[in-house]
Amino acid sequence: MSLPPGVATLLRAAVAHSEPDRKARSALQELDTEDLHGLARGADFHGISAYVLAATEEGSGLPPAEREQLRERRRAIAIDHLRMLGNLRLLRELFDAADVPWLIVKGPTLAQPVHGDPILRGYADLDAVVPGTHLRAAVTALTAAGARPLDRNWTLLLRELKGEIHLALPSGTELDLHWHLLNDRDRRDSFQIPMAELFQRTRIVRVGDEQVPTLDDADTVVYVALHSVLSGADRLIWLKDVERLLHRELTSPQEIAARARQWNAELALTSALECVEATIGLPRQGHELRAALPPYRFWTTTARTAWRPQPIERADGSGSLGRMTARSVRATQAHTLRRLAAKSAGFMIGSLRGVRTSGHRSVDPNDPGSGAFDAGGDQAREAYLDAVAQQR
Repeated sequence: MSLPPGVATLLRAAVAHSEPDRKARSALQELDTEDLHGLARGADFHGISAYVLAATEEGSGLPPAEREQLRERRRAIAIDHLRMLGNLRLLRELFDAADVPWLIVKGPTLAQPVHGDPILRGYADLDAVVPGTHLRAAVTALTAAGARPLDRNWTLLLRELKGEIHLALPSGTELDLHWHLLNDRDRRDSFQIPMAELFQRTRIVRVGDEQVPTLDDADTVVYVALHSVLSGADRLIWLKDVERLLHRELTSPQEIAARARQWNAELALTSALECVEATIGLPRQGHELRAALPPYRFWTTTARTAWRPQPIERADGSGSLGRMTARSVRATQAHTLRRLAAKSAGFMIGSLRGVRTSGHRSVDPNDPGSGAFDAGGDQAREAYLDAVAQQR
């Protein structure tokens, strides 16, 4: 399954790098009402409901039912934003009082500072990062304030040394509390992110009335691009994040390329730029950045071929060859191709057995591979926190 061509055309036009209003109006003139059935659902999956509304005028031919669903989603994003401001204030108070260094990534640090309007870029949870040496203190401060741990499978977290744990804040918002930007050990081993350095070069962004610490400019570009690729690169909002960051010209392409090289993330950054160019279009700095990176011609040809059967704008969450290809990206082409071969084999075997995996975190308390599965208890929890504190 995938989104209808008409819906995909309008979604892509609404987030185009140049003149999205004109492109969206032009797309609407070519489409009939029935071509746009499911537009609101597709826009919600891609995280661009407010962008679609902004690019289409009242009376522009958008079906009334679809427009109302888009408006409802925009209202929900506005409410979420207000709630998140309170959550950010709580985190600042708790972490500052506990003397825990912290920063926020993605979500609120992209919505207002990068997209220019918090309503344009919704987000459902918060991602906070603390040093591994301070994870225990952070958890203690949060739980003392009423946050509820969502992870119960401490045996799994310890065995795989997961890079984040999950809590529900008193407001009900889920907090992904990271000690590393990458959750899986395989990815951490491939991409060498210098976590200690990230805290030495943080910057402050304004979110509402809150001053929020986040990654510096170059780290932000590389991390947002890396996250979009490792997540499957199949949501337009992730690619719009990259395009908006590059459009703002926060730092030089050469510095971004050097940071990607330090992280072993040049291939991932190149992959993200290819996806942005294929859907939204790259700003000038994006072209300069791509020229500063290795070309990786074989891999880019492979990735383009993988996206051809179902382009990114037609993704609906059901998975695709392009998504599988993006999630396979590692530091080198050789490692990436091995990962892609392994994923392809696993997919084929699963299909023959009638088993499909979504790639999303399981929250089934009866699944031993889920963080919600009760295993290990306090002993494994303490062992996990001790092991994290020793990571460098």
